[in-house]
Amino acid sequence: MRVSERVAIVGAKLGCRDPDDDKLLETALMGNADCLVTGDGDLLAMSPFHDIPVLTPAEFLERLTGR
Repeated sequence: MRVSERVAIVGAKLGCRDPDDDKLLETALMGNADCLVTGDGDLLAMSPFHDIPVLTPAEFLERLTGR
């Protein structure tokens, strides 16, 4: 499983309530992320973003461990 990958972004406006978070959504999209893990409410409200689940850390651990 690949944990990280370097991707180029252009600063697209993707519609997040907090425009500063658009770069995180663009990074996940351009990197073909399996998921985005965050505690940020503005990002969590976007889930799923282009079929990319936006998960809390607890949700991610639950999916990872199956508990």
